[in-house]
Order: sequence, then C-alpha cells, then structure tokens
Amino acid sequence: MLYTFNFNINETDYLEFAKFHHGNSLDSRKRILLSKLAVPAVFIIWIALQFATNRDPFIILAMGIVFAIFSIVWIFFLSKHLLLMSMKSSIKNMKKEGSEPFARNIRLEIDEENIYQYTEKSETKVKYSQIEKIAQGQYAIYVYTSALQAFIIPYRIFESEAQRNEFLNFIKNRQTI
Repeated sequence: MLYTFNFNINETDYLEFAKFHHGNSLDSRKRILLSKLAVPAVFIIWIALQFATNRDPFIILAMGIVFAIFSIVWIFFLSKHLLLMSMKSSIKNMKKEGSEPFARNIRLEIDEENIYQYTEKSETKVKYSQIEKIAQGQYAIYVYTSALQAFIIPYRIFESEAQRNEFLNFIKNRQTI
C-alpha cells in the first residue's frame, strides 16, 4: 500500500461534506434558490390579493414592508440555517433508529490501482477510473464515487500540508490514467 490512513469521521465532518456538496452541486443550488424565492413569492401573491380585494392601502404597505424585511432575512440568513438544522435533525433521527449516514471508524488504503475503505460494517473497493470527481473543501478532500457519495478524507489526518498535496496529486494523477 502506498498510503494507509486510520481515522474517525464525526458529525462535523459529515455536516461539512453535506454543506460542501449542497453548495457545489448544480441541482442542490437550484433547489436552494427555489426555496429562497418561494417565501418572497408567497408574500408577493398575498399583497397582490390584498390589492385586488381593495383592502386598506396603508395596511398593505405596512405588511409589504414587514414581508420585504422578512424576505431579505430569509434569503440571506434563515434559509442557510434551516438547511443545516434539517441535516442535523436527520442525523439525530437516524441515531435514534440505530444508524448514521456515515461510518465513524475508517481505514483507507490506497495502492496503484484502487482505493479501499474499510469500516465496521463494510468494505469498499474503488478503481481510480470509477472516481467521478475529486474536490477540496475547507476541511477535507472529497473523492466522489457517485453523484451523491464520496470518501471524506479530513485534512487533520495528514502530517503536513505537503503530505496532503502529495496525496492529492497522486489521486488526481491516478484518476486520469
């Protein structure tokens, strides 16, 4: 084996991956944009209906200002926190049911032809040609084996930035062979 790493993945690692994935996936970005625009759209429809039914224009204006402020807060702040809260809630529910969306203890072995991941419940072998994408997040390297699944390789497992870059270059070079 050229590289062997034993490490633990925790909830923070998984949430960082989920945030990275949602922020860098075109489909996810479209869904997030749609959810950001849905609340203001409902408010606009409500205001239009109020005008159509000849309500008091001062009340409509006051509500319009409140809705505009809430829409701005929703678009720039709340929608991001709602996504994170939703992910945390999903993990919490899965823990209650006795499972998690990630394996905690991982042994990753890399040789000239394959990446092997060993966990308590599974063994995965991936040829470099099966890698869809290699990405770097703020805290980890993500080696995507499908559109929604990746090996999470935290930066903390590397002894130095030079070792991390050497590893990353190796993986990228093997993927293109």
